[in-house]
Amino acid sequence: MPKPEAESDEQDSHSFFSGQKRTGWQEIEAEFRCVILAEAGAGKSFEMEARAKHLEEQGRAAFFIRIEDIEVGFEKAFEFGSVDAFEGWLKSQDEAWFFLDSVDEARLENPLAFEKAIKLFARRIKSADQRAHVFISSRPYAWRARLDRDLVERYLPFVNPKLEKTGDGDVVSEEVEAVERAEPESALRVYLLDPLDESGIRKFADCRGAPQIDKLILELQRMNLMSMAARPFDLEGILAKWANDQSLDGRLELLQHNIDHRLNEIDPNRALRQPLNREKARRGARVLAAAVILTGEPGIRVPDATQPDKGIDAETVLGDWEPAEVQALLERGIFNDVLYGIVRFRHREVRELLAAEWFSHQLRIGNARRATEILFFREQYGHSVITHRLRPGFALVDAVRR
Repeated sequence: MPKPEAESDEQDSHSFFSGQKRTGWQEIEAEFRCVILAEAGAGKSFEMEARAKHLEEQGRAAFFIRIEDIEVGFEKAFEFGSVDAFEGWLKSQDEAWFFLDSVDEARLENPLAFEKAIKLFARRIKSADQRAHVFISSRPYAWRARLDRDLVERYLPFVNPKLEKTGDGDVVSEEVEAVERAEPESALRVYLLDPLDESGIRKFADCRGAPQIDKLILELQRMNLMSMAARPFDLEGILAKWANDQSLDGRLELLQHNIDHRLNEIDPNRALRQPLNREKARRGARVLAAAVILTGEPGIRVPDATQPDKGIDAETVLGDWEPAEVQALLERGIFNDVLYGIVRFRHREVRELLAAEWFSHQLRIGNARRATEILFFREQYGHSVITHRLRPGFALVDAVRR
């Protein structure tokens, strides 16, 4: 069986920050065509902009550009760097580093936006494309391994100097001639941005000025929250609470705090396009979490998904919501990235807590109490037992109600 498209380049993916093979920015920046994949909240945009600034401080031409802005107006798409600096680079013989962020944002409004942007970008650097280091960021679900690889190689080809003929073109080494007869190797490299390890968490906390970092690490380990802290977006929420209280106040309180933190829209531009306040977002997340728990189906189908028979239909569950509101909710950090039109809650405990909040609300509604209790209990051999699927959330319901 052929591998799914999203997995077909697994053998070509290089670990960015991996315990097996640590690949740092200095090595990556020596490449000429790269894709950097990372999930929401992993810090890819921050990393890329920071590297552009770092290179510029070294006296090199470097630019950070929003892909979704290229088609609207190339001159206005520069988040770091300027059109004047770009034009100056074109006239020089120097190399330049372009950080293009990000494929998923570009495709948010129009599935063809990335292709159009790459075509326009390629035309603008055409006269100097062999001097351009191009780095493209994306969430994993938005990068189509075969199609997008072909797209980048078609419009942004890079010719490896080792494969160019020497002299008048008639005399070449046997080694080069053998390589030329073989299938040409792609210049495009795909890297994965790994989550933070303990050292990374410490550095992140230190940069944010977090107090008592050793105590924080011990608290995270004691409460089994290191995996949650491994994602910069989640870690920001943890540090915000730690800065205020210098305590995580127990797992339940931290989960409550982080749910609110992740339900906020972190992109102000997207917040303007898709307004959805946190209170409504939390109500919707509760309903979806309860639907997942009750059906045992972890996948939630996004609007206009291409596989209508897969997952829970979010638009049906949130029947009185506008499709744009449903889409906005499913793009919040509380959910994983979309894969084949399906999202899932990022953390099992978050899902269970939200479902418990929904059940608790139903228990407070007089005419819904009996129907809710029936969901939790059933008769088996003359005894009342808790429904297996709802056991993890049973204690949480009691905790939420208190």
